[in-house]
Amino acid sequence: MRFFHIINRFCFFATLLLYTTIFMGMYAQIVLGPLQLLIATSITFLYFKKLAKNLQNLILYYWLFAITALIIAFLGWNDYISDDLTIITVFIIPMMVAAYFVYVTYRINKFINPKEE
Repeated sequence: MRFFHIINRFCFFATLLLYTTIFMGMYAQIVLGPLQLLIATSITFLYFKKLAKNLQNLILYYWLFAITALIIAFLGWNDYISDDLTIITVFIIPMMVAAYFVYVTYRINKFINPKEE
């Protein structure tokens, strides 16, 4: 679990750093999204039953937020939402979900490995 959290945190902050150049951040977010979905799938299948109820709820909320963000991004990308909101729906909302997932992996890591930090 520690490995998942470290990779997730590194990729999230690298994406944020790359957003200083805007377009590189957008490209990095294309990598970050599927990576986080892969990590979330792994956590769900490998650790879900071992987690306390509050941590299970955090991962379930993440899935709700991620699916909602994907639907909203799809609508924004395909012109179902006004062009003024495309940046928000395609880039900002997914990054907010990504930030939440860094928190989720942090909490799960602290539960699985309580002696670290």
